[in-house]
Amino acid sequence: MVINSLINAMIFKGMGSTWHDSIYAGALLSQIGEFSFVLVSAAASMGVIGDYSYQMTLAVITVTMMITSVWIEIIQNFIYKLPKLSHN
Repeated sequence: MVINSLINAMIFKGMGSTWHDSIYAGALLSQIGEFSFVLVSAAASMGVIGDYSYQMTLAVITVTMMITSVWIEIIQNFIYKLPKLSHN
């Protein structure tokens, strides 16, 4: 989630957002998401991935969904401590 947040934040910053908005948006988009359940189920039913990969992917999806609220809270506390810059 940390790496995903950083990549997303850099993309938002590159598109002209402020650092505060970029970091926050990056964190919001870092969760793997519910649609991944559909994708991994389809891959498993077509035999693209094995049972072990299916179970591990389900575990990662579930964990990221469970810790997203805590991650967002950490990021919010972090960005409120950053100094406000008058320019992007």
